[in-house]
Amino acid sequence: LSEGVAEGRLLPPEVRDRATSGLATVFAAAARGGADARIAERDLVQVERTVREILAAVRESGAPVDALIDSCVADARVLSHGINTCIAGLILGERVMRELGWTDWKGVQRTTADHERMVQLGLGLVLHDIGLVGLPPELLDRHELSPGESDIVSDHPSRGLEMLVRCDLSPLARVVVADHHERLDGSGVPSGKAGGRIHDHARIAAAVDLFHGASSGLEPGLAARSPRAAWDLVVAAEASGGLDSRITEIFTRVIAPYPCGVAVELSDGRRGLVAAVAEGAVPRPEVRVTNAPDVGDLHPYELDLARGTGVRGACQIDHLESAR
Repeated sequence: LSEGVAEGRLLPPEVRDRATSGLATVFAAAARGGADARIAERDLVQVERTVREILAAVRESGAPVDALIDSCVADARVLSHGINTCIAGLILGERVMRELGWTDWKGVQRTTADHERMVQLGLGLVLHDIGLVGLPPELLDRHELSPGESDIVSDHPSRGLEMLVRCDLSPLARVVVADHHERLDGSGVPSGKAGGRIHDHARIAAAVDLFHGASSGLEPGLAARSPRAAWDLVVAAEASGGLDSRITEIFTRVIAPYPCGVAVELSDGRRGLVAAVAEGAVPRPEVRVTNAPDVGDLHPYELDLARGTGVRGACQIDHLESAR
């Protein structure tokens, strides 16, 4: 049933394993340090090496999908969320830099995805939630927090900066750690920055962090939801004035809520596997239909939801067996 359908994993297994292993060492050291934890410069070198490898894989793939790395341990969830957010943010960031441009230190407008600038974006994305490491696990597991607990969690960007104080971290990475929860309308945390005070790197991070945070259960105050529901949450956050409309528009074209290989159920009851995801139509992928109501021996066929099929949409289901 799944022959010819490639699983939506952007990172090759060996790259994913090296990234997880290398970063786990850094995050574990941070967790052991407790309230006084500090990231050493040598650890930052390890993280940067990992980011460069992830960036190379992202650029080689060029696909509008993202790799999901699963983990149920609190600090490990922060680690996997950092890698996931880095992957999606690099995909989004490359397109933002090419389509919207950026201004260099001389004030010259550029429309290239500068490699070192991308590395610094990725470095900030991997480390953006480092301030959550070492917090009591129950603060990350509960969706309703007391005002005091909410303040502790909301202040994790500031704690992250304190943990990185010994590192020679570029401002292009530091701004991601500091401002990924700020919002354009001033409603974000921890500083309530608004509008032009929020750097493009932080705006990119805000979109992908909300997407992966909501789908993994790590977004403060939100229960975990499906990737499609998390994707819709990003769109709603832009509509309410919190996220950059230009960046969100690109997000909706290149970040897929249904990666290839996942099992889905269509609004008419048919089930199948996502067979292909086309840029510009990522919420309506091509589905290999493997099961239909009241049809016994169904021969699998491809259905392109972007071609006006009358199907309202799809929802992800747990596993391949569910699609049969």
